[in-house]
Amino acid sequence: MLFRSAHTPDFVACTKGIVAAGAVAVLLSNTHCRTNSFEAAEAADRLRHSGCTLLFADPAHQAIAQALGFVIAERFEESNLTLWSSPKPNPARHPGAASLFVYTSGSVGGPKAVVLPRKALSWIESVNESLYDWRDADRYISMLPMTHLAGFSGVQSALAAGVNVAVGPSATFVGRVKEAFDKHRPSVAGLVPWQIDRLFSGLEPSSLNSLRLVVSSAAPLTKGIANRALEIGRAHV
Repeated sequence: MLFRSAHTPDFVACTKGIVAAGAVAVLLSNTHCRTNSFEAAEAADRLRHSGCTLLFADPAHQAIAQALGFVIAERFEESNLTLWSSPKPNPARHPGAASLFVYTSGSVGGPKAVVLPRKALSWIESVNESLYDWRDADRYISMLPMTHLAGFSGVQSALAAGVNVAVGPSATFVGRVKEAFDKHRPSVAGLVPWQIDRLFSGLEPSSLNSLRLVVSSAAPLTKGIANRALEIGRAHV
């Protein structure tokens, strides 16, 4: 099943439900919903080669779905989404087969697909459980796309632990990030280095003093960012 990313915890829960039902979830990044011809061609190529028989998407994908022989199975008027079905039979699967297709962030190059079998998802869950060391009072904030491997797995881990999850804006807009941090007072955040840099350089320590843990993914932190993080952290110990 291929469907479009929504920046909500419900999107992760829905994806987990698809995988738990034994299906394959192929996530379509929001950038692939634009009318840019290259991105439309990339989305069509991903749909064609994924072997999926169900497409859950918005009207931006109508032409792609019709061109590949998909037909409308059901419309969801409230969310403006349509479920498209392929006449092809579902392919047989084996235990080591892929369960989830997500993306890398593109922080160190163009985003690349990450193919995860069920065993890999279980392994990521167990690693994150140890990494985050969740506490009952934790509040997790996500500012990464849900098609991003770290964004998806961080929210997945928080939901599994039963802690509160908030969805924040991209760290590109420091003012909106400050509003999100002041409103939700997160204790845990999963970010990539450039977001951490924007966060620590653009926000006052008072907006960050609720944090007990920041998990960084993608490229390594520079010494400057790491030292700034330590400086802020030590000021509130």
